[in-house]
Amino acid sequence: MTPLTPATQITVVPSSLGEHQFLGADHFARAIHVDMAAGTLGVCAGRAAGHVFAWFVPNVPLRALNSLLQALVTPVHDALPGASFAADGPAGFTLRLTEEAERHLAEGDRLVNAFYRRWTGRDVPTLRISRCTGCGQDIVQGSSRYGGHWVGLHGKNRRCSETAVHEPTPFGQPHQPHRYIPDHLLDLVQDAAGAWSGTCSCGSWRSPAPSRDWTATGDAHFLHAEAIPPGAPFGPNRALAATA
Repeated sequence: MTPLTPATQITVVPSSLGEHQFLGADHFARAIHVDMAAGTLGVCAGRAAGHVFAWFVPNVPLRALNSLLQALVTPVHDALPGASFAADGPAGFTLRLTEEAERHLAEGDRLVNAFYRRWTGRDVPTLRISRCTGCGQDIVQGSSRYGGHWVGLHGKNRRCSETAVHEPTPFGQPHQPHRYIPDHLLDLVQDAAGAWSGTCSCGSWRSPAPSRDWTATGDAHFLHAEAIPPGAPFGPNRALAATA
């Protein structure tokens, strides 16, 4: 296996996505992917390699991301000296960062969050929500706040034992983990014929028609929840003012 080494320079690469394409064919949302081995930073809507990290972005036209991409080049480039790669399997690598590199990328986090808040009015989603396979309760995962453990929104359902741990519904199921967007929880219902329909907890969305494929309903709801609200952008983004 050929070892990976960090690039010496970060370059913004063109995206293959259309101007308004937000979800990829595999149901992944658009994000800014950073490959510190290839030295690239660009917008994709798919699963990334193990050594590539991503920042989620709002559902804005692709050209609106140009200023953010340019602003991110500096902190990512400054983090390169503190980046290294470790083999984690026959053909896989994991990105490792020093504390100094983490500090530079924290500036990238700040830029992305400011951009996301300007366009949506809320912070970038960092939680995921699923259903407990034991009691059916909605549960959320805090990847940083709770160390990756699944935690009930309102405590354990009494049908789960006191010592049991909530187990999320596995991937590939209708209630699989997905991003938690406040006030926009999806309620999926399957009718007697096996077709799925859904409503949103905000009260303003219902799936257009029942579908045999629940992912179609899930995608439609996700696009509803990620829609840019009227009046956006909501204020100046000083960090990007020079390149906007």
